[in-house]
Amino acid sequence: MKVNIGPYKSFITTHRTKCKYLELMYGDEWIDVKKDQYIWIDHIVVGILDGIDFCLKPINKFRKRKEKVKYDSYDTWSLDHTLSLIILPGLKQLKATNHGYGSVDYNDLPTACLKDASGEEQWEWIMDEMIWAFNEISKECPGEQAFYSGKTDLIWTKSDNGDYSTMGHGPNHTFSIDREGLEKYNDRINRGLILFGKYYRSLWD
Repeated sequence: MKVNIGPYKSFITTHRTKCKYLELMYGDEWIDVKKDQYIWIDHIVVGILDGIDFCLKPINKFRKRKEKVKYDSYDTWSLDHTLSLIILPGLKQLKATNHGYGSVDYNDLPTACLKDASGEEQWEWIMDEMIWAFNEISKECPGEQAFYSGKTDLIWTKSDNGDYSTMGHGPNHTFSIDREGLEKYNDRINRGLILFGKYYRSLWD
């Protein structure tokens, strides 16, 4: 995979120059001044600046953000894992630099303490759950190992006629799975993914 996405392109405009000029002429009240209140020099200056903006429109139209994404066949062998490698650092950076927070549905908050928390704290919990889920997926779910214990000892026994074999446990087989704990672990991953989908359009700074 190759991803090359550039920064957002800002429009080339004379808007700031126009605001500065009007502020110079009319002080702090410039924003309330209507065009029919302009003096003759205002019409000339603002008219020239508007004309420049008109000429800049075709240029701004073609000032687009660079967006080049190329997938290779091996990227889609485990697309969930591939995407997690891209999404995880993005979520971490968003959390570190975010200046606001999205609106949180109370039904997504598991405890009364979180429901009574500030909107910022609620959003931080949502972000943490998403980050945790994608971190586990990006590392191929290492947390699963905590729910496995013991050793595997398997033996194969041929049928009486020798046509097939059956698998059984040998005398040293101690392997077991904490299925309840494993289910809770996977439920938390799935919850993080569901939250990611639900709040996808709130992932902005």
